[in-house]
Order: sequence, then C-alpha cells, then structure tokens
Amino acid sequence: DAEERYQESLYQYALTAMQNEVTQEILDSLNELPKNYKDVSNITKTLKKYIAYVGEYKWYSSNDKEVNDQGGFEDHIFVKLVYDNGSAILSVDGNTIDLRNLSYKSGTNSNSYDLRNNSTLTRTLNGKVHTYKKIIKD
Repeated sequence: DAEERYQESLYQYALTAMQNEVTQEILDSLNELPKNYKDVSNITKTLKKYIAYVGEYKWYSSNDKEVNDQGGFEDHIFVKLVYDNGSAILSVDGNTIDLRNLSYKSGTNSNSYDLRNNSTLTRTLNGKVHTYKKIIKD
C-alpha cells in the first residue's frame, strides 16, 4: 500500500544519502520510520553516537607561541560522518577516524587529530598541539 511504499522510499533515500554524508535531517527522516523497520533501529543507534561530532571547527588556541602571536590558523577543520554497507565512518579533513578512540594518527608525529568531545578537537602538527572549537550555527 501507499504507506509501505513511502516507508521503503524514505529508507532507500536515507541509505543512499548517508553514503555521501550523514546529517541531522537524515536522522530525522529515519526516525519517521517504525523502530522495527528493517535495520533502522541499529542504524540510528550507531549514528547517534557520532552525529554530535560532525561539523566545522575553527582554531581556538595552541601551545605554539608563534602561532598564537599570529592569531592562529585561518583554515577550518571539517568532521564528516558517512554510513555505508552497515558501517559508520567518521573522518576529519578526509582522514578516517578510529571510532574506538576517536583519533587519527598519520603514522608519524607530523599530523594527528583527536576528538576531545563533541565540540573540541586537537590537531598535533609537528609536535605542537592546536585546539579547535566547533562552530555552532543558530
């Protein structure tokens, strides 16, 4: 019937859209579906763990005096969440975050990211720690 077609259409739309980026609007769409519809409950449970980290972060402070004296970095950092084939993938500036410890390590000391909480992240660049705060839009 019409309700079943609507639910399947909404579900398929969300699955496709989440492969590019998970947004609060997509989560809201999934919440329109019955909790027992396919794997919606598991998907939303997983995504709710990470959606609060998503957004744009701007430089706030540093333990590098030279960077502080220059007013910090102008470039912002972007945290993105996608969901594909049953897996959530959180990334910072295109680097995949380890979901166990919410960090990215480049393998060298030259560049790493740590999500401290859902509004602060740190970037360690060449041994110096730079703190970024999430931009909250009204």
